[in-house]
Amino acid sequence: MFKSLFRREQTPDDPFVGQVLRECAFDDHTDERFVADTLRKVRLDAKSRTIRYWSPMILSAAVGGLAVLALLQILLSAPTIQPTQLRGEEARLDIPVIRDFTDSSIPTDR
Repeated sequence: MFKSLFRREQTPDDPFVGQVLRECAFDDHTDERFVADTLRKVRLDAKSRTIRYWSPMILSAAVGGLAVLALLQILLSAPTIQPTQLRGEEARLDIPVIRDFTDSSIPTDR
């Protein structure tokens, strides 16, 4: 069976082979601009896929870098409040005294 098909394709005078060859033929005259535009679109698509893949990681690395710089700035900056030296003194909190008027020593017969 395969030998008969092979021999059939080999004969150039066969109308079946000529018809198949005519239907499969295509015009190879392509515009150079079309090829250049197609290649440009393929390259741009590949680059945009690469950017979409890497952009979350690049953004998170930038945010992490800013966080590290902020932490270093906080840790290495001089304190703004100077500590006071207490020399044998104590710190007291003065609380105002509220007088209790229920005391019986206050005359109420006025």
